[in-house]
Amino acid sequence: MRRANSLTAHATESWQKVCLCEWLAACCAFYNQVNYRRRQAYFETGNWKTATYSDLYDDYAAVTSKAACQQLVRKNAETWRGFDELDNNPAENPSPPGYWGNRREGYELKSVVRGDLYDVEWSADRSTIRIPVGKALNDKYDIPGRGYLVELELRGNPRWKGKQGRLDIAFDEESQCFRVNQPVTVQPDYIDVVRQAEFATTTLQQENTESTDSLSAAIDVGANNTLTIVTSDGDSLVFHARPEFHEFQHGYDEISELQSQLAEHVYSSERIRRRFDSLYGRRDHHRDTAVKHAARWLVSQGVETVYVGDVSDVLDTHWSAEVNQKTHNFWSHGQLTARLEETFEVAGLGLVEVGEYGTSSTCPYCSSSEVSRDGDEFSCSKCGVEAHSDIVGASLILAGNEDVDVAEWFEPSDERGSMARPVSREAGSPRDGDYEVTYLQWDDHEWTAVVTEAMRTLGSLDYQRGLDELSSSSGRRLAVSP
Repeated sequence: MRRANSLTAHATESWQKVCLCEWLAACCAFYNQVNYRRRQAYFETGNWKTATYSDLYDDYAAVTSKAACQQLVRKNAETWRGFDELDNNPAENPSPPGYWGNRREGYELKSVVRGDLYDVEWSADRSTIRIPVGKALNDKYDIPGRGYLVELELRGNPRWKGKQGRLDIAFDEESQCFRVNQPVTVQPDYIDVVRQAEFATTTLQQENTESTDSLSAAIDVGANNTLTIVTSDGDSLVFHARPEFHEFQHGYDEISELQSQLAEHVYSSERIRRRFDSLYGRRDHHRDTAVKHAARWLVSQGVETVYVGDVSDVLDTHWSAEVNQKTHNFWSHGQLTARLEETFEVAGLGLVEVGEYGTSSTCPYCSSSEVSRDGDEFSCSKCGVEAHSDIVGASLILAGNEDVDVAEWFEPSDERGSMARPVSREAGSPRDGDYEVTYLQWDDHEWTAVVTEAMRTLGSLDYQRGLDELSSSSGRRLAVSP
């Protein structure tokens, strides 16, 4: 079973950074030369495999090492095989693999290292990684020790342990460090160790789980609410993301302003690149934490199977600039789904991707199509049900895949509606009998339960006003549910 550790490596002496950057530049140049010859062979004969490049080893091996050249050839071949798969699909129109930068504008400064050629030493005080380079660089910089190994200080938490695979390394110009991605082959029993460490429930929760049958749940993924979860016993959890999207929009506006101040034919700057890194780093952090929080909560509820809506077929139907920015830049459905699959697998949760057709256009109580949906507000003109649209969506996903009667959760005579359903025991919400709407909102560190004053004083059915208040606030907690 393959997993990967994402870490950063830092040079403790200036020559180490310069030496490795020279090595990376040579690796990129070699990769581009091989790729160029394969592109030419593809254009001339239709088969990239007929290209020859053995003479390039003589030109680059002294700097990169022959082993690095071999790995780069294999890396490039993997890219071409992926191109072949797409090229054989009539619905696709792929372009041949591109280059890693160029000599005039600069290389991307990245490479790969065979699994048995780099050394990693883990320590509580100081971890290190040693990267092999060619003999020419060893002579130029008089590298100490044996094996032409450049030693860097390694920082980060190695989540996975096992047999190390081919290392990916790249130089990050903004943070002036090397980013390494270390794939490892882990044993299934080690997955269980990680699961117990990260997703273990409390003794009380375990007792509650053991006394009931296993449950199922459904997730409605979206840009306004990152995750909306409904379990088969009626519990629900909403990760409210509107404040984060507003922060994301503000960041893009700042970048646009900075770009307008650039000189003609200049399209970026160090400050703009740093702002982009910060913007997407914040987005990824809040999204990944939401997935992990959701996994822990589902485990504590005794859930075993989770159904998630597949909306990839409807993403291209949006046309406005704001909606496109929200769905493609901020939301990033593919990355969110991949994170769900990885995290839920470790947590021991079965994840099933299903279609969402009809889940936003059908009433969960009377099955009527005479419904209206505006943002988070859902209403049925036939039976009068009013509810949270994403909770309706998640409930219908669940009902379409499990024998669960969700209609009883949306009884029109119940003034509270589905919005008053419990959200999370660990968030402090009562299981029943409360007229408040409880969300989980990101506060830069964790997801916490929030209730706006509009929701508190006006009751659950006026949730749109509460959402507007929540979205226009500073993006921080207003009042924690008692």
